[in-house]
Amino acid sequence: MSSISAISLERSGKQAVANLYEGSGRQGALSHKFQCLGGQPHLNGRAFPLVCPAASNIWIHKALYLAEPEDVLVISTLGRQNHAYIGDLLVEAAVHQKLGGIVLEGCIRDVENLKSMPLPIYAFGTAVNGPVKTGEGGSLGEPIKFGNINISKGDLIRGDADGVVVVPADKLDGTLNEAEAREKREEAIRKQLFAKGIPLYKILNLTLP
Repeated sequence: MSSISAISLERSGKQAVANLYEGSGRQGALSHKFQCLGGQPHLNGRAFPLVCPAASNIWIHKALYLAEPEDVLVISTLGRQNHAYIGDLLVEAAVHQKLGGIVLEGCIRDVENLKSMPLPIYAFGTAVNGPVKTGEGGSLGEPIKFGNINISKGDLIRGDADGVVVVPADKLDGTLNEAEAREKREEAIRKQLFAKGIPLYKILNLTLP
């Protein structure tokens, strides 16, 4: 399994999610349902995937103390999305463990408190009904799937105000090279657009209807 270097992680943190998505050949974008509901919308770290079955969050409690600092917990709920799996106490523990963020296929609660915390949390929404604490059927560190997106331990998870993208660890450097090149191309377009006043569609060689 490839490992993301600290240098690559620093480079990815400077790229917008949309740029990484385009640089990867339009791969890896998670559902628009994932919204930043806690902390600031800047997420950049290595994935630590886990499965929480039957509306239980006991596996999150365990993952907190197995994940490495700056890892991002990426949590599958096996479709049980209408429960709040995370509240402020659990997030305070995650901050104490120096985790990089949380991506949850479900809901959170205590959202007013979570907004002021430093940990970015992407989830589907909020819910009052909380989780249970049973432990059968979960997993830690094993590959998971959101829709058609596979997520393995160590993959890049990058989030901003637009959403979340996943880049496999072994494809990250190539994706970063393309994303950075795309950034330079767009900067050249901006210079033509604003300095020379050339219409955007002409710069892009578009044929208008």
